Amino acid sequence: MLRRWTLVGLLVLGGLLLAFWFGREVGGFEGQARIASLEAQLGELEARIRNADLERARVEQRLAEADRQARARIDSLAARVPQGELGGLVDLLRARLDGGVPAERLRFVVEQARPDRRCREGVDRRRLSPRLPSEVTPLQTAAFLDNRITVSATATPAVAPDGKPQPWFDPASPVEIRILRIGGNIELVAGTLPFGHSVVADDREYRFNFASGAKNNMLEITLQDCAYP
Repeated sequence: MLRRWTLVGLLVLGGLLLAFWFGREVGGFEGQARIASLEAQLGELEARIRNADLERARVEQRLAEADRQARARIDSLAARVPQGELGGLVDLLRARLDGGVPAERLRFVVEQARPDRRCREGVDRRRLSPRLPSEVTPLQTAAFLDNRITVSATATPAVAPDGKPQPWFDPASPVEIRILRIGGNIELVAGTLPFGHSVVADDREYRFNFASGAKNNMLEITLQDCAYP
């Protein structure tokens, strides 16, 4: 009887050992398969990363080339855009075209322009006192061409060393000139004396020059009558 139970125990123990060995082998196979799967996924991910890096490098290269071409285009356009006085003339022509002046008229004026001016002898000379901001008196005016053009001015008062405003204008500060033509046309120009301004009327160019007079608070104005264009 004891021998029988011993044999049964050995058989049970053997079965347990066989089950443990079988489970270990099966688990090892599953673990290896899992590891192989993870390694495959890792390889695929690394390949995707490499492809993404290559694509990013290509995109950066294309962007750099596009930036280079854009800068070259900007430099080329900037080189062809008029600068300085020529740029100012182009802006003026564009403004006249936008204002409705026909291109043929502008072309004619430019073609007729000459280096030397054809002006009548002599100049008309007037003096006036610019109005200061604190004054309430009417503007003084200077009339030219039989009152067809009148000129007035406003200015900044001179200041004494103690900071007190003086009753005359400061010739070193900008002066605003108001030019009124018969028909209601008004031109406002400003600048630091001396400066000039031209008015075109009746196919003539009237060249004004504004300067500080010999006496305080006097603005000297000269007008020269020239052919136009």
